[in-house]
Amino acid sequence: MSDVLRRFAATIPRPAPIDGGEARALERLRAEAAAAGATLAKEGKGGLPSSIALGVFRRDRYQCKKCGGREMLELHHKADLKHPPSLRLARMSVGLDPKTIVTCCERCHDRIHSADEAQGG
Repeated sequence: MSDVLRRFAATIPRPAPIDGGEARALERLRAEAAAAGATLAKEGKGGLPSSIALGVFRRDRYQCKKCGGREMLELHHKADLKHPPSLRLARMSVGLDPKTIVTCCERCHDRIHSADEAQGG
């Protein structure tokens, strides 16, 4: 590996290991999704803690809030995280508040972001 590539690789944040409680939440999330007939786009391994994702998926009954679908579900931040004052603040405040997160299927999620980009957002 070249020095440039090695230095670049060193700047990439490593995901924190999942602790016991989060691992159990991830297992419950996957089991509940399967029982509800839903599929998870990222197998429940998105950027949010599994316990928060579990709560949002439960609240939304493992259905897309736009179309009602149950395939390839993801989570969408309703608040604008494109230009937060800092990523740390975004993760600590808006990023982890379940009130600002909704369940969307991959297709609707892509449409939301495409429409936002088309409007200059």
